[in-house]
Amino acid sequence: MKKILLPLLFSCFCLGLNAQVFELYDENNQLFPMGDTVFFNGDTSALPIVHMKVKNISTSEQIVHCKKAYEYVVPGTINAFCWAGSCYTSMTAPLAATMAAGETNSEFSAEYMPQGIAGISIIRYYFYNETGDSTHFVAKFNIYLTGIENNTAENLFSKPFPVPAKDNICIMASNIAGKNAEIELNDILGNHIKRITIKNEGLVQIPVSELNNGVYFFTIKVNNQIIKSHKVIIAN
Repeated sequence: MKKILLPLLFSCFCLGLNAQVFELYDENNQLFPMGDTVFFNGDTSALPIVHMKVKNISTSEQIVHCKKAYEYVVPGTINAFCWAGSCYTSMTAPLAATMAAGETNSEFSAEYMPQGIAGISIIRYYFYNETGDSTHFVAKFNIYLTGIENNTAENLFSKPFPVPAKDNICIMASNIAGKNAEIELNDILGNHIKRITIKNEGLVQIPVSELNNGVYFFTIKVNNQIIKSHKVIIAN
């Protein structure tokens, strides 16, 4: 009997250690799965705001911190988030919220300001306590030029390929007659690497064999306006 009880007790103890402390709820009070993505699509005149509620589902008071992490943010745009009574452009909120057992905190919001720049920014937001329990979600802001629908931008250019790239980064260009189209390649620190003018439709190849391995940002402009941004990996 003891041989059976000991594994059961150990399993229950482990489950207790891994018990979830926080839950997320959207603006409609629907449970939002941890790690899922909130999508926003709009033109450059939009000022999107994402709201998320955090619930302490533990049986004890929690000191809850908040921070953000960039998967990719379009250069020149501004983003901020609000937590614990203040708003910040920093990566981590300097203030924490004290939440009683069972309490739901509704004060989080994430704001994105395109500054007239099109492109896709992806930001991850974390809520966590001082013992490492946490939850998070992703916000994806897809901003396109005023007067240019997002699906039109998709029709102009394919996504870069192959992934990862070795000798060349390639895209397919179409419907660009009469447009001033170009590609800019920047390194992860934002340093300009090269610029390619797209003169013809069809396959466009950008030589990258001379570049160091790593992550780069691939930006497509039409008539001096950014319409698409991608993160690309070079592995020679």
